Amino acid sequence: MRKKRTKPSDAAVPVSPLVPASLFDRWYVAFGLMAVAVLAFFGRALFSDRMLFGTDFIAGGYMTRAYIIDGIREFGAAPLWYAGLYGGVPLTSVGSIAGDYWYPLLWPLYQLALAPHKIVVVGYALHTLLAGIGTYLFLRGWKLAGAAALVAGIAYMFTGSVVSLVYAGHDAKIIVSALLPWLLLFIGNTVATRRLLWALCGGLVVGLALMSPHVQMTYYLLLAGLCYAAGLIVVRFRRERNWRTVALIAGLGGVMLAAGFAIYAVQGLTLRDYLEFSPRGEDKGYAYATSYSMPPEETINAVWPEFSGLLDAGSDERPTRWYWGRRDLKLHTEYVGVIPALLALIGLWYSRRRKLKWFLAGLGGFALVVAFGGFTPLYHAVYSLIPMMSKFRSPAMIFNTFAFAAAALAALGVQALIAGDCAKKLPLRLAVAAAAK
Repeated sequence: MRKKRTKPSDAAVPVSPLVPASLFDRWYVAFGLMAVAVLAFFGRALFSDRMLFGTDFIAGGYMTRAYIIDGIREFGAAPLWYAGLYGGVPLTSVGSIAGDYWYPLLWPLYQLALAPHKIVVVGYALHTLLAGIGTYLFLRGWKLAGAAALVAGIAYMFTGSVVSLVYAGHDAKIIVSALLPWLLLFIGNTVATRRLLWALCGGLVVGLALMSPHVQMTYYLLLAGLCYAAGLIVVRFRRERNWRTVALIAGLGGVMLAAGFAIYAVQGLTLRDYLEFSPRGEDKGYAYATSYSMPPEETINAVWPEFSGLLDAGSDERPTRWYWGRRDLKLHTEYVGVIPALLALIGLWYSRRRKLKWFLAGLGGFALVVAFGGFTPLYHAVYSLIPMMSKFRSPAMIFNTFAFAAAALAALGVQALIAGDCAKKLPLRLAVAAAAK
């Protein structure tokens, strides 16, 4: 009797003679390496009295946080009314004014009455680390080697869509970017196990994102989560043909959203009364919704960070060219990295994890279409068909989703290299490409 031939799988990772395959599979090793990298990056600000510059933080974030901390020091509680803006605004209703005071992971630091710039830099470091750990755990859930997941974690946590936002002082964007892999992780666990616990964990992530408090970035986060959940449900239904399972998973998804918005209620319910006075509470047309879109040519910044120039041309440490692109304002870079980009291409071409690969490719492609905004006619469909898109501007904010997809694809590239999937074809193609030049 002939034995049934099976396709080779990259699930079983061969042991390298230099680095044991199990070394980076140990979570404490991976987490420790990422923590060391974060401390090296933020150490000067964390362990000194220095303040990290941030344009929005200096312009408004510092004074409102100082006002809150002064209230805690004097009265033992944060004031609920801020008289220094527009003749007075409620701190509970206007999340952008209160900043991250209501954000659960940083709230204890306010109760300790730490200096505003210290709270902010702790938030930067904490969420940069969480971005890496979340990416690592998400990919380990897909049975990728620890080394592959670690490469992706480090690539994502130090992508321009995360750490370069420090210059702008956009801490809420960093928070939501860090929560993206965690939401995908918990959605995957919910679909796989159909357990309430994982749905509640996902709800916690949604609640944290809403309390960040960046509603637009959270909306993009939920879109990514919805796409991932839909893909997993379709795959499961095609395998089991069981509508009851689909209904159960959909119900758990509802629980996840309900839990997230319940956490947000402490701020969201009061925000409802402010919306009629908010300049962003109504549609302002297509031109407004596409303002601050990302010009397609700036995608090159993903591998060449100074391609379109940077605004900090007078930097004392490393002068750069002024920004010459088509945006009215730019305070960050889209840099992903040359090595992660090359690994992502290898993963896209050679990886056998087809379901994950094509989801990541689709997610990254969708994020690019949205980020390009008014520079592509495709955005008319996005604007018209996807609810709430007409209320937001600066669609380029979604580029963090592309950066995550690229980092995860880089992990697939590392996995393919470890498993030897491209050992024969890649050198040949590189030789052909070199000969063509």
